[in-house]
Formats: sequence, C-alpha cells, structure tokens
Amino acid sequence: MNREEKEGNTIFIYDFSKFEEIQQIYFKPKIYDFIFNKNDDKIYATSDDGNVYLCDIKPNNNNKICIQGSLFSLYSIDIDKKNKYFITGGNDGILLTYSVDENMSYKAYKRSDQAIKQVMYNYDDKIIASIYDGKNIDFFSTELDEHIHTIFTNNNQNLMKWNKKSNILGYIGDDGTKDKKSESGKINNEGTAQFFILSNL
Repeated sequence: MNREEKEGNTIFIYDFSKFEEIQQIYFKPKIYDFIFNKNDDKIYATSDDGNVYLCDIKPNNNNKICIQGSLFSLYSIDIDKKNKYFITGGNDGILLTYSVDENMSYKAYKRSDQAIKQVMYNYDDKIIASIYDGKNIDFFSTELDEHIHTIFTNNNQNLMKWNKKSNILGYIGDDGTKDKKSESGKINNEGTAQFFILSNL
C-alpha cells in the first residue's frame, strides 16, 4: 500500500462492543497516520500540513487541538508506553519528539534527507527506529539524544515492527536478502522478512 492509498480526511471511530460507529472526525488537511493515546480516549493524527491534531473520540465531540509540527507533511506517528511523549516523521527527514503534557515539540533528530516512512519506539522507549522512502534504517537513543546505529540496505524498506519485550526489530523491504551489511548486531538474512538484534545498549 502506497502513501496515497493510506491518506484520507475522515477518521471513523467504531465501538465493536455495540457494533456501531460512534464518531466521525473530519479534517481539512489530508491525514496520513494516527494513533490512540494510552488512555484510549484521544487520537493523535499526522497531516499533510505538517501539524499534529489531537482529537477527543467521545461521540459528538469534534474538538481538535492543532499542535505545530513541521513545515512539511508528517507521515508517521508513535507514542511511548508511559504516555509522556510522542514522535513524528515526515517529508523533511526530521524526527520530532513532543511532550504529551505540553502539546509541543521540543527535540529533533535528523540523519537523512529522505522522507520518513515510519517511526517507532522500542519496548522500553529508549530507542527510536526510523525507515525512509529510500534506503537504510536508523536508530536514535532517547537517553543519549543522538543517532546510535544504522542498518544499511540495498533498496527501500516498507514496514517494521519492534518485539514487545526485547530489542529485536523485524522489517520488510523491496530488496532481496543478499549483500546485506550492518554496523553491528546479527541479521537472519533468509527470506524477505529480516530480523535484527540491537544489543549492547
């Protein structure tokens, strides 16, 4: 699925316990990604105008808070396990960290000029992984506030997922499995799904 197939202007909220739609949240800009907060009562949505929109999911509540993010489109968002911070990645290749309490960005990471396709916290929120429209996967430490590692890939990567209990990252890309190289760690390079162990952290 490409980015154009994922975008839209309306988020539909469905209550499965009642088998009914309880809310429609309409946006003027295009929305590329969204995530529930850890209390499951609000949604953070990234947009093509570079802002993050905080929305209440209660029925008949269309209140939105616009959180200034970037001058460029934001394509991906994730929130940490403690509900204290969230991150976005977008067209300018900058990964932004925001405070949930203050609803503002306060920190930025950048390693590539390529548009960021996906950003994710690891299981203990100490590492952020980022994949791009182009090659490579970058890792940033939230404790050191710096880039700590790169997986070099031959072609674009499309999707990644962290293990929920360890520093194991699975990712899928367009390239085959040969001629893969990494700065450190171990890679199981059989098949198109790769598994990377980020150790010694």
